[in-house]
Amino acid sequence: MPRDPGLIDNHAHVFYGGTAVGCQPDTTLLPMGVTTVGDAGSAGVETAVAFIRSVVQQSRMRIFCTLNVSSEGQTTSLHTEDLNPERYDRERLAYFLEKYPGIIKGLKVRCSIGLVGRFGMSVLTGALEAAQSLGCPLTVHTTNPPCDMGDLAAMLRPGDTLCHPF
Repeated sequence: MPRDPGLIDNHAHVFYGGTAVGCQPDTTLLPMGVTTVGDAGSAGVETAVAFIRSVVQQSRMRIFCTLNVSSEGQTTSLHTEDLNPERYDRERLAYFLEKYPGIIKGLKVRCSIGLVGRFGMSVLTGALEAAQSLGCPLTVHTTNPPCDMGDLAAMLRPGDTLCHPF
């Protein structure tokens, strides 16, 4: 793990080999001067161990992440993750947050109209409730929210993050 000064990329997908969009952090980011990266919810509770063992613990870079509220994480672009709030596995989310506090920094949910489908804003309210009960921040990805962007932003708590608001 590099200890030299470098850039921090706070929103990347580096679950290389585990997701369709994951890049190999050491060969992609280190040459650009990035020594620390935050993976933005590539893994969920079903894939977190594989991500940590195959990427985080093997990388020369410092890697931290948010854990996707969807159990499988954001593994493929062929279908969206399961965003049914009734299926957010709070018990296992709590387990991973406690087991890997130096790596897992909070939760992540994608909340865009084309992803949430019939679940609408319950995707976000369920993720916010989970984050609140687990005492952690929530990162919300939205490129086309299912409600007014201002209303969505107003729902967030101090420490939560809104990605792609424009």
